[in-house]
Amino acid sequence: MSTYFFFVISFLGLLAHVAKAQTISGTIKGLDTGETLSAAIVTIKDLENNTLLYTLSNEGGKYSIELQSLPDASYQLTVSKYGYIEATLVLQIPLTSREIDFELETKILQLDDAIFQARRIPIKQLGDTISFRPEAFADGTERVIEDILKKLPGFDVDPNGTIKFKGREISKLLLEGDDLFNHNYALGSKNISSNIIDEVQAVENYSFNPLLKGVADTDEVAINIKLKKGVSDLSGQADLGVGIANRLDVNANVLLISAIHKNFSNFSFNNVGVNRSPWDYFFISNSKEQREIQGFLSPKLISETSFSGEIENQKAKINQTYQANVNELYKLSKNINARVNFFYFKDQLDMENHSSTHYSFDTGTSLDISADQYIKKNPILFFLDSKITWDIGSNSRLEMDTKWMDEKIHTSNHLLQNYQDRLVSNLNSRRHFLYNDLQYTHKLNASQVLRANLLLSQNSSPQDFVLTPGINIHTGDFTTQHQNHQYANTQRNYTFFLTELLGNHQKDNKYRLAIQTYFRSDHLSSLLQSNYVEDITNHLNLHVWQSSLQADYMWKAQKFSIKPQINLQALKTNLMQQAKETLDRQLYLNSDLKLLYKISDIKHIQAEISHKQQQQQPNNLFINPILTSFRSLHFNDPSLALQKTLLARVGFNHNDLFNQFLFNVHLDWQQRQNTIIYQNHITQSLSNLRAWVLPRSLNQFSATAHVEKFVDILKSSIKANTTISRIKYFNMVNDSDLRENMGNNLLTEFTWRTGFAMPINFQNKVQLNYFQNSSVHAPAFSNTSLQNQFSVNFRYKRAWFALIGYQYFNPDLDMPNAIGFLDAQISYRPLNKSWSIVLEASNLTNHKDFKQIFVSDFYRSEMRQSLNPGFVMLRYSFRF
Repeated sequence: MSTYFFFVISFLGLLAHVAKAQTISGTIKGLDTGETLSAAIVTIKDLENNTLLYTLSNEGGKYSIELQSLPDASYQLTVSKYGYIEATLVLQIPLTSREIDFELETKILQLDDAIFQARRIPIKQLGDTISFRPEAFADGTERVIEDILKKLPGFDVDPNGTIKFKGREISKLLLEGDDLFNHNYALGSKNISSNIIDEVQAVENYSFNPLLKGVADTDEVAINIKLKKGVSDLSGQADLGVGIANRLDVNANVLLISAIHKNFSNFSFNNVGVNRSPWDYFFISNSKEQREIQGFLSPKLISETSFSGEIENQKAKINQTYQANVNELYKLSKNINARVNFFYFKDQLDMENHSSTHYSFDTGTSLDISADQYIKKNPILFFLDSKITWDIGSNSRLEMDTKWMDEKIHTSNHLLQNYQDRLVSNLNSRRHFLYNDLQYTHKLNASQVLRANLLLSQNSSPQDFVLTPGINIHTGDFTTQHQNHQYANTQRNYTFFLTELLGNHQKDNKYRLAIQTYFRSDHLSSLLQSNYVEDITNHLNLHVWQSSLQADYMWKAQKFSIKPQINLQALKTNLMQQAKETLDRQLYLNSDLKLLYKISDIKHIQAEISHKQQQQQPNNLFINPILTSFRSLHFNDPSLALQKTLLARVGFNHNDLFNQFLFNVHLDWQQRQNTIIYQNHITQSLSNLRAWVLPRSLNQFSATAHVEKFVDILKSSIKANTTISRIKYFNMVNDSDLRENMGNNLLTEFTWRTGFAMPINFQNKVQLNYFQNSSVHAPAFSNTSLQNQFSVNFRYKRAWFALIGYQYFNPDLDMPNAIGFLDAQISYRPLNKSWSIVLEASNLTNHKDFKQIFVSDFYRSEMRQSLNPGFVMLRYSFRF
């Protein structure tokens, strides 16, 4: 109870502080014409003419500037705009008036003949669109769109290509207003040259369907890339990099833009650890496209090896990657558009690692297990994404989305376990996926829209796993002549239908009423064959019918907005397994309440509380064991109990992009019930993992803070991120009772990047990661790692550029394990030329491997992972 009281008092205190803030606002017009003036500069100065605060008027001539940081005194309020006479008045704080309008008189100048270069404003806003001029933030190291976005205020780019703006993940990356890439926008951001970008636009409250604009309540963000003048018809870039030790990096792009057709095509091959696609089979991460289709995919039951670590992907990735994609957008007629995206990906990944794990059990016993592995992973992916849009008159639209995927992955593993058992495993995984989504939208009137949606999908994920020699799953002993053969297949068919009415009521109050129903059919089968035991099989059929009635309403009143959402669901589940049928019917309610208090255009407080329930997945329902790796068996005590989540969230956001200052704080609390917990039984050669549903409530708390600021006196951009999380969870290990555990994590990052008007600049990023896992009946395992990346760049006569980078990594601050990576680059990019040449070197210290530490409540594991060997490469680029 004290925790809740603390949060309530803090929240009220923050509101009280905000209530004291004083804000001046008004409208700026031209005296002669009466027209509103955008981009007028509003400045607060002290009486010695030192600038303290400033802002710009928006497209409607309105401005707003906050004075809460200024002490009581007299100040100058100045309004200026090119071509008009500056207006100044004396301002007394505390304020007597908060609404001050200006009318500027046109300036008439008599000038001799001269040429003037207009200074382009780096950031401007028009309605929901914020525009950035990339040249104001670039330092010359940028090669593709992604490199530019990383340096713009408010933007973040994850290693897998996911782009976020003001902490929200973007929905689309548009090219001259057109959606050429759909959710696979990383194909564009990782490959399109930064040299052709004129402007980056962040579009908030974005809706792809124009019939929904002003009616649907959306908080989606899209990024629109405006190209430089003259970049039309056919353009592109080709890169060829050749290095010692048989290193090769080839990348070619073609961009075609016309009034009725857009095309972006790309081909690349490299063996230097680079990934230019949104699909990554090395690092454990999912792109936006993968997350969008995740719910329609049947789960894979046998584990596929992936890299998980703190070191950057390219340093650890040993690859041979082929990639080709074609993105086409056609305007077939005035009312019909068609988009087709085809993607091909092939890779060979080599991973070599050594792991040693110390287990500590509640009985006072311990166990040490080691494994040396040499892994080859060969994925092949074909992916097709198409969309046809037909505007039927001015009030109706028909859209059809189709996705098709064919994926094959072969993984071989040669390993030595506990320095005595030599094993070989081979895993073949396949995935077939087909998805069709048909949407019809009809605008009933100016404030109401009716939508209907029919979605069908099919997926199968067969896997074939062979382990030689086999392991006796009863005794844990290895045989010398036999093998285990594990076959597993999951299938999912999905049918979904939705009808919804969206409306705008009383200006900005928006509502949504929806009826939806879906049918999901999951089939799971497995067969474990061994010569010394009987075959172990699973046969599972799960049928889920769900119908729901949804309603939400966005109510706005001055600075407050409230959005309640209610979802009444009727669920029928039929589980047939091992000739036994289980039928379950439930009626339940999901609800969500969102609150927003808008302090100003750049500040707001938000809060949310929600209660949701969801079904168990089929990979948590099978009964008999499945061999999921060379030493792991997985089985379940199945339950159809709904997983329940109660979520409470509160946050404060200050996003002042014009002054390049962002400050965001969010607190999250979750209570989960009927979650999956695990009983681990670990021996020298085998780990049995039994999953079951725990009816108890588990709590989780997290706090995140983000600060981003351009410090003018230092000519530097600083960025800091901190996340603190604390989670309670339960498990059982070997012969223990139910164990209550606590996991704590602190992750903090600090980045400093200079922007001096001189030939030398630098950037430094430091990251500290702390883990602690503890159990009531056992000592805690903890670990702290530190990583620091420093780079300095030099520019000479705008054509020569040099970069030196050093990365320090220490996986455990309690032990001397630190290593350092040295990288360098020299490039020559002559002005007004279409070619450039780069000499680059990676991992000059030539470290062969690095160590990482993983901890839980009952073990500490050290893993030594192979690294991409050092190389030197000469790269030639040509633009056309």
